[in-house]
Amino acid sequence: MPTFTAESVMAYLDTANGERTFQDACNASGAPDPSLWQCWFDKIEPYNKKWLKVYLTTDGSYSRSEQKALAKQAGAWFRNFLADYSPKITTFVVYVNGVDSGTAYAG
Repeated sequence: MPTFTAESVMAYLDTANGERTFQDACNASGAPDPSLWQCWFDKIEPYNKKWLKVYLTTDGSYSRSEQKALAKQAGAWFRNFLADYSPKITTFVVYVNGVDSGTAYAG
């Protein structure tokens, strides 16, 4: 299992495979508006040894409730990804378009 760094996770997500798996997971959510799930991981910042801040960027302007829905779906995918990639990371907070979505996930 690779050693976790924010940079190594971002490097994976920047690959075609990483982007595709994320988009596929979002599209499989059954969202009523598929355009809602057009989003990308912008950056990942360590908060402390067991927390991360995950920043997403969307290609449009969405309401607070839509941003929370997006954060929930992306967060579920990211939690599963981290479970395989780095079990030491236990909690992360998702930000959408720079705004705290109010959604935190525990591993």
